[in-house]
Amino acid sequence: MTRLVLNVGGGRSDIRIGVGAFRLEDHALKKRTLILTDRKVQALHGSLFRGWNTLVLDRGEKMKTLAVVERISRALLRRGGDRGATIVGVGGGVICDLAGFAAAVYMRGIRFGFVPTTLLAQADASLGGKNGVNLDRYKNVIGTFRQPDFVLADPRFLSTLPPAAVREGLAEVVKAAAIRDRALFIELENAAERALAGDLAVLERLVARAAAVKIAVVARDERERGARTLLNFGHTFGHALEKTAGLSHGEAISAGMAAAAGDSLGGIVACAVMGLPVGLGEPFFDSFESVLGHLLFSIPGIKGLEFGAGFRGAALRGRDYNDVILDASGRTRTNHDGGLNGGITNGNDVVFRVAVRPTATLGRPQETVDMITGRPAAVQAGGRHDACFALRMPVILEAAAAFVAADFQLCFHPAFHEGGLP
Repeated sequence: MTRLVLNVGGGRSDIRIGVGAFRLEDHALKKRTLILTDRKVQALHGSLFRGWNTLVLDRGEKMKTLAVVERISRALLRRGGDRGATIVGVGGGVICDLAGFAAAVYMRGIRFGFVPTTLLAQADASLGGKNGVNLDRYKNVIGTFRQPDFVLADPRFLSTLPPAAVREGLAEVVKAAAIRDRALFIELENAAERALAGDLAVLERLVARAAAVKIAVVARDERERGARTLLNFGHTFGHALEKTAGLSHGEAISAGMAAAAGDSLGGIVACAVMGLPVGLGEPFFDSFESVLGHLLFSIPGIKGLEFGAGFRGAALRGRDYNDVILDASGRTRTNHDGGLNGGITNGNDVVFRVAVRPTATLGRPQETVDMITGRPAAVQAGGRHDACFALRMPVILEAAAAFVAADFQLCFHPAFHEGGLP
């Protein structure tokens, strides 16, 4: 178990990271505490808080409003909450923000702590004492600096996270490594696959090291007047992407860090074509996937393509790979073939993924050769720098798939061979 202590702003924050860190009774009195959580966390972990006063909220950034803070305050009042009360936020970043801000303003300040249940919250959002809510389209514009009395980051909560949520949290670990801890960066490169697979020992180490980076920065500059601005690495562009592109916080910050560094990211983008009838396509040159692939590889930047289970399917045995047909419509129990048999649609969704390369033109110098003199040179793109054009790819894939689907509907519709469509 890792224990970190932050003494700043006249307060003391006790941070515990590791299996067994969740011992809430050691830090809060049950009868004087309000647990603040969301519906997903309540469904997964609610049994751990049975008997505690609990307020369950809906999920999502939409909850970070003053109206919800007022609702939390009323819940405290109904339960007789006075200046000796404690709020404990159990959940991800949104819950931490709400619990911290409500505690800072209720009766001019009461005790509060966090039990972060996501990797992003354990590695970043629950630490440092920035608590805020949104106002209209402005993110975290109303808030406070106030440190939690305690943070209990137990990696066992992370065992329920899907891989996408782990990737999102790793973005903040990458940020911590990039700004202050080279050894952590090396560990990330070596242990990323185990972290994504849910290895709790690896996740615990990564959380502890990322937390140590953030606590060290906050200890020097709690109010963000200097050194703490390092913790905003990737967040200026990232927050804009999060708001306008509908990306998760971690996805947006990943692209934001690349943009801030003048670099770029690639991506893997999935697409599904639904509602196609059985029988479109021919087994060889005019198979559905060969025609779609021809069009997709005409799009600059696409460097790979797979259908259904793709390369992952190559590791399966035939008995596990084969899609069992359930009824006469062609519907199958699984869709490892991606809606295609022998190049012909089988009535299931046609599912494919493309690999999109990082943007080639960068906002930083790159080594090259002057083709006239033959001497080493450097090239740097001017003007707009697109940090991740994979973000633009979904609508392009949808349009390409729609063209191919419409073409096949015309070519293989029975009426086409019987004198034309009506």
